[in-house]
Amino acid sequence: LFRSGNIDGNIRGGIGNNASNNTVSINMGNIKGNIYGGYGYIYNPHDNKVNISGGIVNGEIYGGFGSRGANDNRVNISGSADIANAYLYGSNKTSSTGNTLKIDNWSGSTKSVQNFNTINFENIEWKNGTTVLDIAANQTSGALAKTDINIKNIAFQGGVQLGTGESMTFISGDDL
Repeated sequence: LFRSGNIDGNIRGGIGNNASNNTVSINMGNIKGNIYGGYGYIYNPHDNKVNISGGIVNGEIYGGFGSRGANDNRVNISGSADIANAYLYGSNKTSSTGNTLKIDNWSGSTKSVQNFNTINFENIEWKNGTTVLDIAANQTSGALAKTDINIKNIAFQGGVQLGTGESMTFISGDDL
C-alpha cells in the first residue's frame, strides 16, 4: 500500500518465476514509473491486483507481466485516481486471458487501454454529455475489439431526471 510521497521507479507487487496472488494499492502520491501486480520470469503471473484510488500515475500499469503472458489479473481504477498520463494493460501479451479492468465511481482519461478481456463499469454517476473513460493515445489498432464491456449500477443521484436526447459516453478514443 502506497499512501503518499514520490516514487521515481517501478513498483512490483510480486516478482519471481511465478509472481501470483499479489496486490499493489495506490491511494496518494506521485508515481513516475511502471506498476506491476505481478512480474514473472518463467511462468504466467496470475490472480494479481493493482488498485489505484488516488494519486498521480505517469507510467505503465500492468495487472500481470510475464515472459509468456499473464492471466486472470485485475486493474481497478476508482476515486480520485489521476491516470491521464498512464498506459493500462491487463497483461503484456495479447494472447493472455481473464484480465479485467474495473472502473468504479471514477471518470477521466488515460493514454491507452490494452490486453484486457473484460472492462467493468460500476457505480457510475449519470452526467449528461460527459465521458467516463477517455482513451487519448491507444497504441494498437482495435485494442478493445475482443473486449467484453459490462455496465453495472448507474447512479441517478439527487433526483436526476433523464431528458429526451440526453446521452453519456462510456468509452471514447480513436481506433479502439
